[in-house]
Amino acid sequence: MDNRWYRDDDLIDEKFTPGPMKTQYGARQRDWLKQGLVHAQKEKHAKFKFIVTGGQVITDFGGESETFAYYTHEREDLLKFIVDQGITGVVFLTGDVHFTELAKEKIGATQWVYELTSSPFASGASNLGNTERKNDPHRVDGTLVVDQNHCTLALGGPENARVLTLACFDKTGVKRWERTISEAELK
Repeated sequence: MDNRWYRDDDLIDEKFTPGPMKTQYGARQRDWLKQGLVHAQKEKHAKFKFIVTGGQVITDFGGESETFAYYTHEREDLLKFIVDQGITGVVFLTGDVHFTELAKEKIGATQWVYELTSSPFASGASNLGNTERKNDPHRVDGTLVVDQNHCTLALGGPENARVLTLACFDKTGVKRWERTISEAELK
């Protein structure tokens, strides 16, 4: 998803500022995404639906990063649509914040979405430890990595019990963490 071309200005007086009706994707692109999610849900073999976008979706912290925290109406609309349409298996793949983490949020009575933020591969280390974001309640314990790293995704398991395995490796190839998410966890 393109989270820059269509978005409303997120800077007021050179500071990132939220707005109740601001849009990051724009109506046309958001509608395209919704149609794609409905189609993928109808395809019974599409157990996981990946939404790839630049800025984080789940977190409520903005700071200097371009997250959906500044586009609350659009984020609420998208998550409500996912719940209302019974779309399961949604995983957001994001970046652009100079650290890596896995986050999750309960969006319905029993429904969860996950978000893997993978960053930085080639940039400098994060100063996240000095900000309010160090205690993000959405973060899965043990998944924050602030130095150079990369992540891998692997899908597997029997047809009726698929799993997604996420792993994070530092720049020397040492595995920093690994988590497995079952298709059942996202329903």
